[in-house]
Amino acid sequence: SSNVKTATVSKKGTVTAKKGGSAKITATVGKKTYSCKVTIKKKPAVTRGEWIAALLKQTGITTSKISSYHFSDTKQYRAGKVIETAYCRDIIPIKKGTKNFYPNRPATREFMAVTAVRAMGFKADTSEKPKCSDKGKLKYAAEDQIAINQKMISLKKGKFLPSNAITASEKKKVLAAIKKIQKAEQVNPSHKDTVKYQTGVVEH
Repeated sequence: SSNVKTATVSKKGTVTAKKGGSAKITATVGKKTYSCKVTIKKKPAVTRGEWIAALLKQTGITTSKISSYHFSDTKQYRAGKVIETAYCRDIIPIKKGTKNFYPNRPATREFMAVTAVRAMGFKADTSEKPKCSDKGKLKYAAEDQIAINQKMISLKKGKFLPSNAITASEKKKVLAAIKKIQKAEQVNPSHKDTVKYQTGVVEH
């Protein structure tokens, strides 16, 4: 292997991927030498499956009992029941007739924004849309705007970048924003309302 950090080759000729990148694999048989280039795809910082699992954990949504799976690729996935729960609660934006979730694909900025908004129960106002230069690329503009209003996500140089894969820091930011919203909505059980009347005021 020309790049052992990307791929290694055992004595028996087994190629093992290490991390994203490219490497030239060379093998010699008798007097002949053969080589080929292999490309290892870099693992996404946050996959769709990982994001949904983290989102439902933060929002406190418990996993439902799944009698039948809607998606054909979630039953064997480690967080398959969590994904199916999100689907049943209409948290996951999908096209009608879609039967695959693709849990190992990168979670995109719009996917993150929409699922976060839905998991928190916010209702979209279709009249509101992000004022961004790439608004024509948004599929769920109203919900994207809510995510911006709630400071879950922010524009980058005036763009939403809906198809961009999210980073670990963006994931952390959204979960922190959700936690802050949840904290603000909590009612202090020890709080007591007191009313102080001005002199001369009679309570009826």
